[in-house]
Amino acid sequence: MSRYEEILKGLEEAIEFEKGNVKPSRISKLSIASIPDYSPQDIKEIRNRTGLSQSSFAMCMGVTKKAVEAWEGGRSTPDGAARRTLGLVSEKPDFFEVNGIHQSSYYSDCVSEKVEEYGSHKPDLKQKKNRLLEEVEVLEQKMEDSEPVDFSQLRKLIMAL
Repeated sequence: MSRYEEILKGLEEAIEFEKGNVKPSRISKLSIASIPDYSPQDIKEIRNRTGLSQSSFAMCMGVTKKAVEAWEGGRSTPDGAARRTLGLVSEKPDFFEVNGIHQSSYYSDCVSEKVEEYGSHKPDLKQKKNRLLEEVEVLEQKMEDSEPVDFSQLRKLIMAL
């Protein structure tokens, strides 16, 4: 069959379909749920269920900490994309972790792994671990306060274990 004949056949099939003489071989229907609205209390509750600070939640959502503060304070509302994401997080509070967006305990895990790996060989390791965990807390507080964070010192301390 020539290219012309293929096109002509396709057009004839389309005309027959329009007339109702031919049923389609496959019909797909797609429905998209409406985007929900969230009250300031709803947003705070969703964030609290994730266990994230406002700063960490903002980073995961791709917005500023000030935006999250404003949403929770009722001074502004999230846009459509943010509301859609809030819906996903509302249904599955570990959404950010499952999808690799947030790893809340990365540095704490590094410290713990090093301690387990070398624990029996280094008696002063418990003190070092406590110092590192204190450093982690300081860095997390800086992140929550939207201050610049330098992780290089923490990495050096972890590698020194």
